Amino acid sequence: MINAQTPQELQVSQEIYDLVVAHQLGMPTAEYRTRVAFKIWFGLLCLFLSVLALLSALLAFLNFLPLPMHYTPLHVLVVGLLLLAYGLYLSFKTLPLRAAHLYVCPAGLLLIKGRKTHVIRWDAVEAVWHRNDVYGYIYDTHVFILRLANKQTFRFDSNWRNLLTLGEIIANETAQLMYSQVMAAYYAGHPVAFGDLKLSLQGISGRRRTLPWQQIKNIDIGARVVTIEAVGEGATPWGRFHISGMPNFLLFEKMLESVWTGQPLQQQW
Repeated sequence: MINAQTPQELQVSQEIYDLVVAHQLGMPTAEYRTRVAFKIWFGLLCLFLSVLALLSALLAFLNFLPLPMHYTPLHVLVVGLLLLAYGLYLSFKTLPLRAAHLYVCPAGLLLIKGRKTHVIRWDAVEAVWHRNDVYGYIYDTHVFILRLANKQTFRFDSNWRNLLTLGEIIANETAQLMYSQVMAAYYAGHPVAFGDLKLSLQGISGRRRTLPWQQIKNIDIGARVVTIEAVGEGATPWGRFHISGMPNFLLFEKMLESVWTGQPLQQQW
């Protein structure tokens, strides 16, 4: 369910206060920061080690540095190049985020990255994706992607502290704002698309098939997959759809509550 909340205002600097007033965002209610210090230092360490490896490869090639048996200057060169590539990648990805701040406001988000200021208004957000990738039993990753009406995108990943809380706020705020618009379109006879799935007065459509509402037996919403079962099809699901590929998934849930069950559907973040 989408619950309206009235969080307390956050104490901010004069600079942030001037920005939210200028952009009419309302006073910030939460602040989020990044956690990239370790990655920055590790990237710099990789760059340092790459310099040592490349220098060692050169000295070994000139016969000024003996290498252990079965190792050649080419081996050391490859290691140095790999360390250099990874160090550059990690530095390029994390250095711009070292002093980033994100402020949640009633009308949207204020993102500060170095000298750049980005204003993300809730009413300008066109789609929100929550991508959850699982790597065996070791760990999983979460990424929230916002696409604005002007096609500009913003990505929030594990480099941000309290990412799931931030993602839940983004999903709730955008779904609440879009809900009345998509319901009006739905009752006007226009299909509402959520990636491969579409909701319309005729039923649920996906992958060139349409299942009428009265033929839906069950819709199971798991942590990563939506499974739809049809009446008369036994244990074989009518379709399975990955949540990671569905924009505005919380809005999809809310529409199902309204047009099919009338009851809240449970889904785990």
